[in-house]
Amino acid sequence: MKQKKAHGNAVAATEATLRTYWQDHDHKGGSIFELGTLDKPPEGSSGIQIRWQTG
Repeated sequence: MKQKKAHGNAVAATEATLRTYWQDHDHKGGSIFELGTLDKPPEGSSGIQIRWQTG
């Protein structure tokens, strides 16, 4: 994984289908501090890996 400069982001709670209901209420802010990709991701996966820290 590559080290990336921290950026402000938010993550919302979702169902398994990734459907969200109330993003303005069910989210948590934070900063990405590591971003990477998998060489051979499992089927259905984007292969993107994000590590972030809540603020």
